[in-house]
Amino acid sequence: MDAADECQVRLFGTPRVMMNDKGVVVGPARRRAVFAALAMNPGRLVPRDELIAAVWGDDPPAKVAGSVYTHISALRRVLGAMSTPSGEPILTATRAGYCLNIPPDRIDVIRFADLLGEAEGCHYEHDLAGEREALRNALAIWQNAPLADVPGPAAATHRARLIEQWLNAVERLAELRLADGEHAEVAAELAERAREYPLRENLHRLLMQALWQDGRTDEALHAYHQARQAIVDATGIEPGPALTLLYERIRSGRPDAPRQAHRWGADAPQLPPRAVPFVGRRTELDVVDRALKDLTGGRGGSLLIEGESGAGKTALLLEVIAAARAADVTVLWSTTDELAAMTSVELVHGTPLGHEPPGSVDGVNQLDRCTAALTAFATRSPTVIVADDFHCARDHIVTILRDLHRATAHLPLLLIVAARPHPRSDEFQRVVDDIALDGEVLTLAPLTADELRALAESTLGHAPTSEHVMSLDERSGGNPAYARFLLDCLPQFREDELRELVSAQHVSLSRRTQRVLTTVALLGGSVPVDAVAVAMDQHGDSLREAIDQATTSGVLVRDGERIGFRIPLVREAYEQKTPSSIRTLVRQQLAARLAEAGIAVEVVGELLLQTSGALQAEWVPEWVLASVAQLSEAAPATATELLRRAVRQPLVTAAQRAAMLAALARLLLPPWPGPVGVDGSVEPPMLRSSRRRDHGAESPMRAR
Repeated sequence: MDAADECQVRLFGTPRVMMNDKGVVVGPARRRAVFAALAMNPGRLVPRDELIAAVWGDDPPAKVAGSVYTHISALRRVLGAMSTPSGEPILTATRAGYCLNIPPDRIDVIRFADLLGEAEGCHYEHDLAGEREALRNALAIWQNAPLADVPGPAAATHRARLIEQWLNAVERLAELRLADGEHAEVAAELAERAREYPLRENLHRLLMQALWQDGRTDEALHAYHQARQAIVDATGIEPGPALTLLYERIRSGRPDAPRQAHRWGADAPQLPPRAVPFVGRRTELDVVDRALKDLTGGRGGSLLIEGESGAGKTALLLEVIAAARAADVTVLWSTTDELAAMTSVELVHGTPLGHEPPGSVDGVNQLDRCTAALTAFATRSPTVIVADDFHCARDHIVTILRDLHRATAHLPLLLIVAARPHPRSDEFQRVVDDIALDGEVLTLAPLTADELRALAESTLGHAPTSEHVMSLDERSGGNPAYARFLLDCLPQFREDELRELVSAQHVSLSRRTQRVLTTVALLGGSVPVDAVAVAMDQHGDSLREAIDQATTSGVLVRDGERIGFRIPLVREAYEQKTPSSIRTLVRQQLAARLAEAGIAVEVVGELLLQTSGALQAEWVPEWVLASVAQLSEAAPATATELLRRAVRQPLVTAAQRAAMLAALARLLLPPWPGPVGVDGSVEPPMLRSSRRRDHGAESPMRAR
């Protein structure tokens, strides 16, 4: 067996090479950083300037080239006993850069990432058992924090990314285990993780959920108070809405544990607060008013309200409830807990039936009781069932929805369901199709400029300027949640709260989709799909599914082969997910990767302009000259500014500088007026005058 096949690279913990279960010392900190930068790109030629940026950042020492040579030579001695199947050394060095020729599956962090990708694929296929197994296998690889004691911006980037992936995997596996009833075990494990990462609200939320589902309500409330204290002490702000709402739900005692029954009508239901002010949606409210009139006349029906995250579906439902109560019909409120995969039903207005059907439906054995109880209300009097967040419901809950929709044909029952366009199970999509045939589907559009003006005036207490309304419209895309956020943020914009809001709105998006969104945000506003594929080194079905999910959800919009964010504010949030200290390095790497692939010149140009020091890379002058014609046509402003800056860089040769100045002149100077030559060129006036004199032609003045 070849030595390269026997070796294993360990990047979890301190980087090391394992040969026959024995660790090989890599060397001091900088050498470990060089090795890690190569090991994170196995089989790929890493250019010297990229390696320097990865290890030393934007301000390398004067003799950094000698340091690189020293570290590479030392690494080649360490790895000297190993070779590839073709007999080449594992670490090769050329004038173009360096390459570590180790199979990716021999590197622990890459196996970890592959298993997470496998888990995500299972998630798309609704294979929960396969997803659970892949997550367990991935987490088993994790021994210690990755790239321990490795300096440099690249290591910091990879470390932050891997820890984030690990925590996401821990949380997702906890969700799956909670759904399987492993409450006590999950609570014990998450308690340790929450102490280790006290500012990660989702860990605290899952811990509270596990304790609550295990019947330990007091401990769940105590866990919230501990989490709140840690968050407030560290950041000075209160926990986000997801944590707070769960706390209020547990504290209200509805129910003591999610699997217990709840007496309908025993307590006033804790509905979300109504939006103040509520603006727009006049067309949708008119449809609801007509449906309520039909209901009081004895005729039932179904409505589906759909829209992107933050479009105001819940706000509209609360207006529906107010209108239904005013019409003095029985009103039932239903919502689905995405984490617990349970659907609760509560009586908002009307008379209880006198028995105790389940307040939370979480088992097939409860379906008959729940369906019978709900239809019993409609049998006694006109009834409205308002169901929010039904895109989260499991198929056996959707069965109830299907039966209720069918019951509207012969009962005074109005079923109003709100759901996002994604995710949707096949079973739920069939119900949606049935509602589209027999009822109505209302898709919430962005707020108009006049509606945004009314929202701003009510929130601010004075009439906004036209410029303010235009800015509000452009940044929020007319999305009510983001428009309210911008108005509430005045006068100081709060980036951390924006990231929190977007995370809450996009909790149902897969991790792969969120990685696509982060990449698109870093690349620019509107980018070609193939540029995203190259930047992420992902192709095929997985990337296509992630983009489809983002576009179906309304986060991205597609124009042919280009994609971009519908809401600029959301792009800002995803861009900020990458810390500003390493954003420059990431963009440099993305620019180099796209340039090497020979695509998306306008994206490469914008990336180079956005990153300080990027123009000093060795490959940039040659790329600028090779791409300036195409870039001038695609994005002339970008081409002009790029030439202005590139021509002043110290690495540019005299010949390159002359060529850049000529290209800049062609962009800045208008074309010469005059006749077109046989070769398509236009002769400058001075040249034409000179040629006339050479041929003895008289000037007009002399002729006179």
